[in-house]
Amino acid sequence: MVEMMGKFCDQTNENLQVIGKRIGYEVSLDEKNEILFKALGKLEVLTTNQQILVAKSLINNNKDLELFFSLPDYARARMVTLMVCDKF
Repeated sequence: MVEMMGKFCDQTNENLQVIGKRIGYEVSLDEKNEILFKALGKLEVLTTNQQILVAKSLINNNKDLELFFSLPDYARARMVTLMVCDKF
């Protein structure tokens, strides 16, 4: 019985993830944060401390986050440099 409930819960979670992705929403906020931090890590202009500060700022401002992900890498690097220098 317990095993059957575990399988049911696992299947339900998988189904919700598929539905969430189909309608354009990520199910997990942790996944979004991980994607952001990986994208920031690709930019060689930031230290780890700066990556964390910029990630926190972007997570708290959806419009800036949308802008960041709409830019090519060279523009992302410039954007975060401006953020670190308090010019954004």
